[in-house]
Amino acid sequence: MIYNLRYAKFYKGNLKGETSNLHFDSLTLASSIQNGIKKITISSEDINASITGKFNIINLPASVQYFMQRYFPTYINAPKHTPTNQDFTVQIKTNYFEPYLRLFKKEISGFNNLTLEGSLNSAKQNISLVSNIPFASWDSYLIKNGKITSTGTKDSVHVNIIAAAINITDSTQFLQPNISVHSSNDHSNFSVFALSKSALEEIMLKGMIQTYNDGISIKWQPSYFILNQKKWNINNLGSLILRKNNVNASNLTITQGIQEFVFSNSTVSENALQLEMKNIILGDFTKVFFSYPKLEGITNGKIQFKNILTDFELDAKLKLAQFRFNADSIGLAELSIGYQNSTGKVPFNLNCPNTEYNLAAIGSYNIKNDTSPLDAMLYMRHSKFSLVEQFIGGVLTHLDGKANGALHFGGRIENPYLLGSASLDKASFIVDYTKVKYFMDSSVISFNNEGIDFGTVGIRDSKNRKAVFKGKILNQGFKHLVYDMEMSSPKIEMLNTNAIDNANFYGQAVGKASMTIKGPEENIKMFISADVNDSAHIYLPNSTSKESGKSDYIVFKKYGKTAKKNADIPAYNLVVDLEVTANNKTKIDLIMDELTGDVIKAVGNGRLKIRAGNIEPLTIRGKYNIESGKYDFNFQSFIKKPFDLIPGAGNFIEWTGDPYEADLHIDARYTAERISLNELVGTGNYSNAVRTYRGGVYVIAGLRNKLSKPDIKFSLAFPPGNPISTDNEFSQFIARLERDENEILKQVSFLIVFNSFAPVSFSNSNNTNAYTVTTIGINTISNLLTKEINKSVTNILDKVTGDKSLRFDIGSSVYNSANLIDPSGAGIAINENRIDRQRVNLKLGRSFLNDNIIVNVGGDLDFNVRNTTSIQNGTFQWLPDLNIEFILTRDRKLRAIVFNRNSLDITGSSLGRRNRQGMSISFRQDFDNLF
Repeated sequence: MIYNLRYAKFYKGNLKGETSNLHFDSLTLASSIQNGIKKITISSEDINASITGKFNIINLPASVQYFMQRYFPTYINAPKHTPTNQDFTVQIKTNYFEPYLRLFKKEISGFNNLTLEGSLNSAKQNISLVSNIPFASWDSYLIKNGKITSTGTKDSVHVNIIAAAINITDSTQFLQPNISVHSSNDHSNFSVFALSKSALEEIMLKGMIQTYNDGISIKWQPSYFILNQKKWNINNLGSLILRKNNVNASNLTITQGIQEFVFSNSTVSENALQLEMKNIILGDFTKVFFSYPKLEGITNGKIQFKNILTDFELDAKLKLAQFRFNADSIGLAELSIGYQNSTGKVPFNLNCPNTEYNLAAIGSYNIKNDTSPLDAMLYMRHSKFSLVEQFIGGVLTHLDGKANGALHFGGRIENPYLLGSASLDKASFIVDYTKVKYFMDSSVISFNNEGIDFGTVGIRDSKNRKAVFKGKILNQGFKHLVYDMEMSSPKIEMLNTNAIDNANFYGQAVGKASMTIKGPEENIKMFISADVNDSAHIYLPNSTSKESGKSDYIVFKKYGKTAKKNADIPAYNLVVDLEVTANNKTKIDLIMDELTGDVIKAVGNGRLKIRAGNIEPLTIRGKYNIESGKYDFNFQSFIKKPFDLIPGAGNFIEWTGDPYEADLHIDARYTAERISLNELVGTGNYSNAVRTYRGGVYVIAGLRNKLSKPDIKFSLAFPPGNPISTDNEFSQFIARLERDENEILKQVSFLIVFNSFAPVSFSNSNNTNAYTVTTIGINTISNLLTKEINKSVTNILDKVTGDKSLRFDIGSSVYNSANLIDPSGAGIAINENRIDRQRVNLKLGRSFLNDNIIVNVGGDLDFNVRNTTSIQNGTFQWLPDLNIEFILTRDRKLRAIVFNRNSLDITGSSLGRRNRQGMSISFRQDFDNLF
């Protein structure tokens, strides 16, 4: 409805664009004049704009044109009439304005909550602009939290742009950019500074641009950019002219150490430029533009740039030393490459005349063809074949051998189509899950429209045991791989893994085997049936005893190609079903605790079904009957004595799913030699045979219940045929001793650790205190003995001193001294990761003032256990400690601690001692759960 000539309001409006319509509720247009000051406003719920001042609305465009033509007269003509008496201010504020702009260009987004304020005064000859842009984008260009300020006179203008971020491509973002431009009469002095999280970490560019009607020229001031943590300098006063009939480079170099880009006039063509590359590290630049393929090498050569301002052409001849393609080290390479803008084609010719990689590639890549830009031939001349591995997924790895043949590459470079064949000579590969390496003397691999066909071929293991292998990998452009492979053999290596490959199940096995690998990469099924008829050694760590806690899953690598972008990689799923029929040539090591070194080493028979995957948990089903073996245990890592698994005792391990919840039935026997019974029987009335006995004593350990936390019971026995075995009173005494769990554990501990019985007390007391130095989990024989020795020594101290507050604690660990060394520090060579040092910790504790002050004294005995360490650590190290705790609250949770601690340190290439003293505050709180 129109009220007067100076006010109009539109309701229920509709704006129609090329691809969409936009509806709005209302739009108000108003104008007014007061004291000669005009004001025109446009307002709606999405925009408020106004122009205020003295102006002729018809002359507004010419007013701005008048100033702009003074700055860039080459590009902007002067207005036909110079406006006068123009003095106005423009203000714009948007709300949700994006839909209005997208009516005209769907590539535009943002421009919401934008503010703009500008002014122009023709009398004073000045112009200004301030704009705040929270977010705006157009195609791949983007600005976040940007602010543009501009001030100008009739002769020059200064523009400054700052922002939180600016994108110039989809993958190139600059942070905290600060752009400053001062322009006058086609001369522009510029300064650009920005940071980035990409390989191009920082830029600082300065110079002067002269604009012409047929091009530009740039004269550089000292500038630089930081690429992959390397600073590149653009030399001062280097110039570059790019005009239709005048292309010239003078004194323009970009340097970083011995690397140089040198621009000059071309010697092979008129009106062209030449770029000479000297010792350029290719990978520093290729990774800025693309992540695949990964190209690296030291590059030298020349590039010719022709028809720069018309139909741009490029012609390059380069030599690459130490050339690498993805993970493969190719060697020397000669590359000729071209480009023509009108066609978009990049013809190339690559020649690699190396002993290992003797190959050539000829073809072209069309950057204007999105569907199938690659068209090339690869010629292999007794060349390594490992380049193909990256396309075939992760089931077969370390593909090696020499190949002859020709392959046609088409499609996209990250997912190419291959056609042709290659004959392999002395080839090999590794099945990734089993880690077994197989060898082929010769074979032919065909590449067709379905995928890769390996055919049927004879393979062998490292001991020349033979098998038949056949298979295909079906695919379309190496996308959505489908495996169809199988192998069979009467005797061959079928497992060769270590703890680093699979922390929950590993070992070596040889026998009759059949294996199939079938299914799409999203759901690969591997089935292995193994009948051990030669030898096998399987290791099953009990992860529940580790400090890190229970581990439920096997750690798998993801299968698939690095060629794809992360968003394109599917969730690969590999499920492995392993059926093992074991005879008495099969050894299974059940690692009870890696920290203490407790291991059950069993030999027996059975049938196990093992299922694992990179998504589902490890499960084991089946029963393993133990015929013989040992329980190796280490008391604090420095007393190592084995229990023998008693033959014929019906020992077994049975799994029903969870590998750590296996049922144990194991009876093991340790023989203590030349033991006297005097300490055991004391002054009791026993026969002369008992009192004079000095001989063997059997310690019988029975392990029952679950593998994760077995019940461990001890009993004593004597060699058969010994008179004391039939002594009725002594037998009753031993039976009474065995019924007392504390007493039997004490006697067993003394027998194993000290090779002697302890005096009998038949006491059920178990003195404990709130400040017990070490709390030890009980799930192995070593754990039990450690706790009992600590308690027994504490009781001895109690009897000797009469002080019940004294506590004794012993602990031990083994480690690799390389962990003490910073590899980038002293330059000490680090040995392979082997245990070479032992640390024994002894502590004596006492409490005072009703347990409110607790004093612990002791320290570490640190010494060498192997002579292969890379540092001089043969010297014994005593590292004393003192720790005093003051209880500050009744609930004993808040404590103040004064300490003096010594630890192992390194000076040069020798071990020494480092001392620390200080105070700390400790607060303890128990939780049933964290969340």
